[in-house]
This record gives sequence, structure tokens and C-alpha cells, in this order.
Amino acid sequence: MFVTEKMYRVYLFLPKEDLTSFWNAVGRFGGLHPEGVQRIEDLRDRLSFVDLSSLLSRLREAASVLKVDLEGPLSDPRASPLPPDELATRLEPLEKELAKAREKERSLQERRRTLERELEHLRIQEAHLRLLSPLEVDIGDLLKLRRFAVLAGTMPDYRFQALERSLHRYPHLLLPYRRHRHRVQLLVVCLREHLDEVRKALEAALFRPLELPEELHGKPQEALLLLEERRKELRKRLEVLREEEARFEEWRRARAEELG
Repeated sequence: MFVTEKMYRVYLFLPKEDLTSFWNAVGRFGGLHPEGVQRIEDLRDRLSFVDLSSLLSRLREAASVLKVDLEGPLSDPRASPLPPDELATRLEPLEKELAKAREKERSLQERRRTLERELEHLRIQEAHLRLLSPLEVDIGDLLKLRRFAVLAGTMPDYRFQALERSLHRYPHLLLPYRRHRHRVQLLVVCLREHLDEVRKALEAALFRPLELPEELHGKPQEALLLLEERRKELRKRLEVLREEEARFEEWRRARAEELG
């Protein structure tokens, strides 16, 4: 007795060089009844192809700019995704706008990093100048010495005598100006031709150099006032940047809501 089964007509498109392996696979399967083979030389003119990998990459880039979560919708079986060709059509006019937004975001991030680096550098300079504040010397004059090099820093108090002994071969001057919590703050003066050797001896003595800001001048207290003015200027620039970032985030949220 024969049992009838419902049959479906299926159209298969494949490269002609794969025909042999295709028929071998069909023969093993045994459930396909071929009706005929037709060659289509101009297949790309008859069908619309969408590169899904490229489309998904473009979609993820757009979602990244707008900070939209794609993982939920992509894994939600109740979601009704757009057909690929329609999605590509909707993405195309957005991509120029989103590219400009990406550049704007990068610019804001770079400006913030620059300002934060400058503020951190300023904080370090202020800390160093406060350590130098007991000195009644002009910082600019120290840095302008041609024959002599001047280094400022701190080191463990117990290494001070050992440092003096290690520097006995080189003309030098050690000027301790403050002792605090088992550390000594000092100025080291030496001939510039001996600077490398002196630095090695200082490193062995656990000497921590303090940066002397080359652009500053006057006594440490006067230089601190200049740095405070610089800090106020940087804070104003940071406040302007925060306002720009807030406007950008507002645009991002509004644009994401418009696109659904």
C-alpha cells in the first residue's frame, strides 16, 4: 500500500562547480526529486544580496554611538526584526550623522584626558613647591645656572651620610633644608659634567627628585600663586567641557528614542 506524503517545491541556487558534490549528497539523502537544472548566468541581476556580517557590524557601530543595548532585542524571540534590506536602507542615511557623532565623542574624550593630565601635573608641581617653600630662593635663578646643576628632592634621613661619602670624588654641595618623618628634603648642587654620576649616587641613596617647573620663577610661595591661577583656568575649561558633554549625552538619548 502506498502512503502519500505532502511534497514541497524547493528552489536551490548554487555555483555550477559544486554540482557534482551536490548530486552526490542528494543521492545519499534520497528524499529529493529533481525536476531540472537551469543555468542563471546573471543571478546577481535577478536577486538582491545583503552581506549580513557587514550589516551587523554597521548596526553594532550605530548602537555603540547611541549607547543602545542590542543583546536584549537580538535574543528576544518576541521581537520582530526588520528585513535585512530594509534595515540597510534605514541605516544608510544615519551613518554620516553617526560618524560625526563618533568624532565628536572622541574629541570630547581626548580633551578630558588632556585636562585631567594637566590638572594632575599641576597637583604634583604644587606638592613639590610646598616642599620647597622653606627656601627663600628664586626658582628661575636655580634653573638658569649654566655651569652648575641643581636637583631638589627627598631621601631617607639615615642614607644622608652614605650619600656624602659616595659623592666625595665630585665637587658638590648638599643643602638639607627640612627634616620630616625620617626623611630629609635637600638641594643637591654639582657641576653639569658630573650630573650623570651624581644622579646614580642619588638613586642608590633612594633619593626621590622633585620636579622644578621650568616655566615658573620667583620664590616657591610666589610660584604657588601662579599655579593657583593656572588651576582656576583649567577648572573653567573643565566646566565648559562638562557642559558640552552634557549636551552631547542629551542629543544621544534623544536620537536613540527617535529611532525607537
